Amino acid sequence: MITKYNVQVPRIVKSDITKAVNRKREFDAYESSILEFKNEIDKKVKSLAISPLSGANLEARVHRPTKVKYFVIEDYLLFFEVKENTVSVIRFMSAKSNWINKIIE
Repeated sequence: MITKYNVQVPRIVKSDITKAVNRKREFDAYESSILEFKNEIDKKVKSLAISPLSGANLEARVHRPTKVKYFVIEDYLLFFEVKENTVSVIRFMSAKSNWINKIIE
């Protein structure tokens, strides 16, 4: 039997995604590229309901104890944490940003 996880996407993450899409538009990205980007984000978020353990362990990258996992989507990182049957999406941030201070506190 496949376990289905409850995925929680807070308002701040939705705002992060909107800002990322708008940023891509600012740099004259083709509308088809923007649509692909949005579809990839949607696909990854939806995949969390079925297989959240497939994300990479952030602990291996930051060398600090943490249960946070992440997906790479183009030049962005989608951070999330799995607790029992719930997946909490934490943030969606540029890989070039100072994300470590916001994720690992």
